[in-house]
Amino acid sequence: MRFTRRGLIPLAAGLTALGLSLSGCANKPVIPQPGEYGVVVGGGSSSNQNVHYIVNPGVHIKVSNGDRVIYVVAGVRNFKEVKPGQAGDDDSPTPAYTAGDSKQGIKPIQVVSYEHVSFMLNPDHAIIKQFYNELCTKYGCGALNPDTSNNSNTLQLSSPPGWLAMVHENFKIAVSNAVRDAVAQEGPDLWHNTAVWSKLGDKVAEALPKELRLATGSGTLNYFCGPQSTATKCAPFTVLIDDVVPVDNAIAQQYSQQNEADLQKSIAQNRQDVAKKLYGDQWGYWNGVFQAIQLCKQNGVQCNLNIGNANTIPTSK
Repeated sequence: MRFTRRGLIPLAAGLTALGLSLSGCANKPVIPQPGEYGVVVGGGSSSNQNVHYIVNPGVHIKVSNGDRVIYVVAGVRNFKEVKPGQAGDDDSPTPAYTAGDSKQGIKPIQVVSYEHVSFMLNPDHAIIKQFYNELCTKYGCGALNPDTSNNSNTLQLSSPPGWLAMVHENFKIAVSNAVRDAVAQEGPDLWHNTAVWSKLGDKVAEALPKELRLATGSGTLNYFCGPQSTATKCAPFTVLIDDVVPVDNAIAQQYSQQNEADLQKSIAQNRQDVAKKLYGDQWGYWNGVFQAIQLCKQNGVQCNLNIGNANTIPTSK
């Protein structure tokens, strides 16, 4: 069979006749899940590669077939500093120094604190655009396909590897700096004075926006906000202090030994007070007898105690 030029059908017309469409003429769905934004970016050949607009979580629309969509996490996320061997974002927090106590002659103590930071990507679309262009592309923090592994809000617990790398690098620097300044305002008893941990967390949360702007190079924009943020309100971060421990383990051991000594002293004083009420002037005698019996029990031995005869045993009337 021979084909002549006259008999050929233009490609575009042929596709149209078959019910097909050229790239750039059809629409394709954008289906971000509850825990994702859809960042609509130009495809290149038929349009520029700039960010065109942002699709909110759970909103299903269609975009030009010449565009592409990058899915970026939305909703509340966490950055958690943990002890070695535990699951978290950072298992090697940077140590910081407390203030000293000149009155008691106690020098500053170096401690490591473990924080749990709750945050979210700033919902302001203009800021998301700059975040994508300036930071997200550096780490490849988005995904090419929506996460449709299930239809529940547990999707908010998952994050692409690029996002996790971005959070680890930038939040580690920012949190370390914020913690350093906050810990320096607390006394050397910080590591066991749990009553001030809530206040410490508030100080870290207050300092985080500035430290994150410096770490990410965002200028005056806050790429990240706290939970409950909206497109018009960047809420404060939530920072919980899980633990604070001294770097020098000897400090903790000494404190524990002193606590044990104080406890034994208190027990002995209470025992003495009770014995005086029960036995009057003979409290020391009977207290010694009962202590001897207790020692025998503790050592698992049978003791025979000779405490005198009926005429010499002190009695109370």
